[in-house]
Amino acid sequence: SIFDLAGQIYWRVNQRIVDYMKEEKAGYQKELERLTEERQKQEKNCKKLTKLDLSMQRQLQQMFAQRERLQSANNRLENFGKSLN
Repeated sequence: SIFDLAGQIYWRVNQRIVDYMKEEKAGYQKELERLTEERQKQEKNCKKLTKLDLSMQRQLQQMFAQRERLQSANNRLENFGKSLN
């Protein structure tokens, strides 16, 4: 009958909320464990990033600052050219 079919489809209706939440928590816990294991495997295979020495940091900062100045100057020139039209 339709009610038997509905009962099979909606089997969670008869389940207690506490039991459902316990199942959900167990499922999430299992997924967390799987993801933690996967992360640990990846950490073993990945090189760790090292901190740059101070001279390299200064060089990079100067390079980025110069690039930003050039971009700013380029933008000002483009805006000036547009204002002439």
